[in-house]
Amino acid sequence: MSEVLGDRLSSQAFQVAYDGEDGGHSMDVEQLGPALQAFGKLIREANAQLNGKKATVRVFVVSDFEHRCFNINF
Repeated sequence: MSEVLGDRLSSQAFQVAYDGEDGGHSMDVEQLGPALQAFGKLIREANAQLNGKKATVRVFVVSDFEHRCFNINF
């Protein structure tokens, strides 16, 4: 996640892990896309509440896939 405050850019990395329903290590792609979009919207709306127009936020995904499991790094 990158945040612009005035002319300064700050960055914060965080991670969300999903291991599937009942530990199944899978997720329907039709659920994954909307879930990622909703997560980005949540972050942007939280930033707007906290910072108003003083800062904008952009959320980027950085991923390294592993066998039967994945992490999505923001």
